[in-house]
Amino acid sequence: MLLNFVYRELNLETLSWHGMFGDALLAWSGVRPPARILDPQTGAALPYRPLYAFRRGAATLLGSVRGDLIHSGGSTVLIDPGRALSFGDSATFAWEGDRHTYDVRGRKYLGFGESATVDLPSFEGRLLCLLPYKVERVALFVPERSERGRRVTVRATVQTDGPVPGEHVFYLQVTSPTGAKRPLYCAVRRAPGGEARFDIPLALNEPLGRWTITARDVLTGTESTAHLQLDKE
Repeated sequence: MLLNFVYRELNLETLSWHGMFGDALLAWSGVRPPARILDPQTGAALPYRPLYAFRRGAATLLGSVRGDLIHSGGSTVLIDPGRALSFGDSATFAWEGDRHTYDVRGRKYLGFGESATVDLPSFEGRLLCLLPYKVERVALFVPERSERGRRVTVRATVQTDGPVPGEHVFYLQVTSPTGAKRPLYCAVRRAPGGEARFDIPLALNEPLGRWTITARDVLTGTESTAHLQLDKE
């Protein structure tokens, strides 16, 4: 089934009706959500915590932003309808099947299982990554030395607890000997099979000394750091 439509006149008065309509439509079609957001104490579904899900390869991403941006009376306001029903910020994301879970924004491992409990304050978002394997470390391969004007090749790979990794995303940060981050050398790369390669074209006037290179797996927050000694020609 494919539906393509938009809500008209979405405002404070019609927000709850549109939500009920969407829930009823999904129930009628038999579409099951990939996860649920529950009260950690009672296990009941938490209202006004929308769930956004995305799958790519082995990874499932679950996100939620608590609160809404509403246009009403010619102005834009932030509201959190759930605050009137519950003053707690904890929320449990629950799904079917055990998975290794990571807090993408918090860059930390949340454990292995069918659920994870996180704080979800008003007007903030949480993004979780579910994987069938655990990322043990990031292996970073950097030449020990190089010279000004040379192109340095860096390779980063995800190492798991056994299974072959799926597609990941790496962020590479390059810091000069003075401690300044060099945005022109920083980059984001897709990593099919958990591996990505970066080419750093060093300028002829770069400062000599010990450069710091860090590669971070964006999905899990796992990172590794290596150093490059930049010498004269």
